[in-house]
Amino acid sequence: MKAQKSGWIWPRLLLIGTITKLSPFKFALGSLVIPLAIRGIPELIAGPYPIGYDTIAAYVPGMLDIRMGNYETLNLKIGGWLLYGILALIYISTHIDAVLIVKFAGPLLYGLLGVSEFLFARRSLGWTERRSFELVLVASVYFVLLRISWDLLRNTLGLSLLLLAITALGYVGSSRGAFVFSALSLLTVTAHLLTASILTGLVLINVLSSNKQRNRKVICFIPALGFYILLAESSPTFEAVAQYAYPVYIFLPLIPLALLGVRMRPRHPLGHWLLICGAGVALGATPFAISSQIVVPYRWSLMMAFPLVVLAMVGKSRLVKVGGKVSTLRRTAWLGWLLMILILGATYAALPDQNAFPYFRFFSPTSMLQSTIPLEDSASLVHAIDWLSAHIPPGGVLMTHHAIYGWVREYFHGNNTILYFPPGTSLNASLRQTLDRGFTQVYTIWWVAGYEWYGDSVPGSFTVQHVEGRMAAYFYNAG
Repeated sequence: MKAQKSGWIWPRLLLIGTITKLSPFKFALGSLVIPLAIRGIPELIAGPYPIGYDTIAAYVPGMLDIRMGNYETLNLKIGGWLLYGILALIYISTHIDAVLIVKFAGPLLYGLLGVSEFLFARRSLGWTERRSFELVLVASVYFVLLRISWDLLRNTLGLSLLLLAITALGYVGSSRGAFVFSALSLLTVTAHLLTASILTGLVLINVLSSNKQRNRKVICFIPALGFYILLAESSPTFEAVAQYAYPVYIFLPLIPLALLGVRMRPRHPLGHWLLICGAGVALGATPFAISSQIVVPYRWSLMMAFPLVVLAMVGKSRLVKVGGKVSTLRRTAWLGWLLMILILGATYAALPDQNAFPYFRFFSPTSMLQSTIPLEDSASLVHAIDWLSAHIPPGGVLMTHHAIYGWVREYFHGNNTILYFPPGTSLNASLRQTLDRGFTQVYTIWWVAGYEWYGDSVPGSFTVQHVEGRMAAYFYNAG
């Protein structure tokens, strides 16, 4: 008995020693682990199936394409290739299932964002570790940042790098700091054009408003700026005007406290960040819109989330303390506000789309528990694809709607041709284009009548071959 007890001594001592060593870093570790865990909740609820539109519509096919030798997503002239390269490298080197990779990527990137927020608050804002950690907690449960992490994985990575680059900007006086800032700036540009646009604006404002290390800052930023200009001019377009009230709607819970916190240090980058995003929203549908990857107005709105959370946390400090003392009534108001933020975040992450919280009626998506299709249809779609894999004849072609394409690439096991059509292409238009290409035996997978998403339905000339739940395999014979 004594020997058995003594056998537990070393593991316990090792555990205690590890905890003691990590204790000074508890807030930094918490800034990684807690956002990761929060973002992991909807992934766990979804089980083996992906959540996020771009997750299955873009990242999974992108990995499969790169493995097959199609490197279009790694084109240096196309913004946002960094994450594609990282995911493809993991996929090719480990042979882990592509869906499993993106299911882990979402929480891991959200954890990285939490660490970046923590470091930004500590180094750039000069906050204490506890206060910086509180910022990370509130930011991690705010539904707009959760929405970004839902499928905008490149934006999530770009935001993390952007915060680190802004932090490093204050250390360009040393050779090491200059190198780190230059490297982080270049990585930010390769991560996503939207975060690259914000960083470019912040650096230009900083250079113009301060003489301190001006030349060094310009030289360090030249590689990123040159690459940004190349990407920004690669795809000119003209976007329709979004509702300018959208930012007010999605940030309404933050605005009261954020207004209390607007009196931050003058010329702080967060104020400039908001101005840049506001300009992006305002100019998003004008002839000044130089790239469809940069100026979609609602994307600019989403990018306002972090600076507004920071302002709200500053406002919280001013709300709670009156004359240096904590006011009980105001502290109660703060706790009520925090409860509201928690409810919004929890319902957004855990409720299915058909039971979405009413506040999200005009928010897209209304719930994290969906991908290109509702979570409840995921198993049915996979089973329908499995059935079609076993029953489609050698001469059949699989015509796929954009929402179904990634699923077919992942789960279809036949050797038949799979046709891809860009977003916005109706099933009728897809059929016409398929027939124009000479195919006569056309198969597709879509919802059964009465349950269609995207306002589209299978042309009447198709016949149902197999039904799985609300999904069905259809066939059209032109011969």
